[in-house]
Parts: sequence; C-alpha cells; structure tokens
Amino acid sequence: MRLEHVVSQAISQLMGRLLRRVIIMALLGLFALAAIYHFSVAGIIALDGIFGALHARLIIAGIDLVIALVFFGVLYLTRAKPLPAKRRPGISRAPQDVQIAMLIESLLQGYAMARGNGAKS
Repeated sequence: MRLEHVVSQAISQLMGRLLRRVIIMALLGLFALAAIYHFSVAGIIALDGIFGALHARLIIAGIDLVIALVFFGVLYLTRAKPLPAKRRPGISRAPQDVQIAMLIESLLQGYAMARGNGAKS
C-alpha cells in the first residue's frame, strides 16, 4: 500500500468522524431548543393561574435572560486571550517545531529506504 493511500484513508476516516460529530451536535442543539420551548410553555401555563398571563410570560422571559447571560459569561471567560508580548508564538514553539520536522524527516527517510533508494543523511 502506498503512502498516499494510507494518508488519504486516514484523512477520510478523520473527516467522517468529524462529520458524524457535527451532525450529532446539530441534532442535539435542535432537540435542546425543542425542550426549552416545551419547558417554557409548561412554565407559562403553570404560572398563568398564579400570576396572570402577562406576569407569567415576564417571569419566563427573565429566567431565559438569566440563562442566556450565564452562557454568555461562560463564553466570555473562556475566549482565546492574546499571548503576552514576552511569549511570542515563533519563539515558544521552536522546540515543538524542531520535533515535528525531525519526525517528518525520519518518516521520509524510512519511506525512501523502504522503496530501495537507500537515502542517507
């Protein structure tokens, strides 16, 4: 089996797995929205007898607003923050880049040796 076939098979398997995860996440979001809608309707019906129609809707809207603000706060606090000036990506990643380059070089040399070219460094 050629190296190109192995790489293309690995990429297609990875993309298939990623596509399945995206589809499942979309379905999860859709059903979560349906559940939120039904819980809101049930809450309005339950609160309607106690507080009246207008106040029941205002209470549910307030609860939804608080939940949305909590999600916004979580997204705001976990956002990607810029690196400080002393930690530049080019300098801090140098050892990792060297390791990746060495791995690629050894892969290419092993491939060349397996094909019988006898490449020497």
